[in-house]
Amino acid sequence: MNKGQIVKLIKTNFHGTALASFRIKNHAKAIVLTGSYGRGTLDKFSDVDISIMVKDDSKFNLQGKYIIDDTIFDFRTEKENEVNSNWSDAMCYAYFNCYIIMDKQGKFRKLIKDRMKDYKARLFEKIAVELVELSVLFLFKDNWRNLKSDSTHLMKALKRNRLDSAAYIQNIITEKMINLLYWVHFRPCADSKNRLRNLKKLIPLRIYKLLLRSLLLKNFTKDSLTKRDALLSEIMDYLKKEIDNVLPYNLDLKEIYLAKRD
Repeated sequence: MNKGQIVKLIKTNFHGTALASFRIKNHAKAIVLTGSYGRGTLDKFSDVDISIMVKDDSKFNLQGKYIIDDTIFDFRTEKENEVNSNWSDAMCYAYFNCYIIMDKQGKFRKLIKDRMKDYKARLFEKIAVELVELSVLFLFKDNWRNLKSDSTHLMKALKRNRLDSAAYIQNIITEKMINLLYWVHFRPCADSKNRLRNLKKLIPLRIYKLLLRSLLLKNFTKDSLTKRDALLSEIMDYLKKEIDNVLPYNLDLKEIYLAKRD
């Protein structure tokens, strides 16, 4: 089922299907396609993810999955106050890439624009906090932006010869670097299914290949972990330049982190 057919189904209140009795369009203030259909990256395995926004006092609550013509429809109903609250990264990713089918008063379209503006304004803070948290795990040997630690968790794990712990810490380091690779390009992080795929479109192929190599840890040996650390350092060298392009250099990252933590 293509996007046009789905839009038609929604606009006709799913006439002739098992969902017709719900009269979705009558209850909704806004209806949007999220997921791969909303982004325009659908394939034959894609579910149809539909978010329905309703009034706070509405009793309508359609949730879960339904199959229509061999296509899985996954519904989520949200009250107006829920949609107007602060958005998580997952919500930003979903709604910044959605396709609006219906928006009776144009409020949802405006809300997306406002949230996009807020998200970009908060990215400095998000980057700062992530960098400080990263410095506890990853050694900034050159003391870039005053982030060098005397002893990181990774260093301690290696000294104790806890190689499984060291490998796990490197996994966390990699995830934080992936977050930063999205944020320096002013994008919310993609969900787990699209995390690497979408990142490939944002960063140089050389950095993407380094990232893939760093994920392919073959065994828990010091040699393997040392090689992985070298790959992560190369990725960080790229990130430093990108961060310096977007973050004022005189920004006190630790001060931002402490204020956020409190």
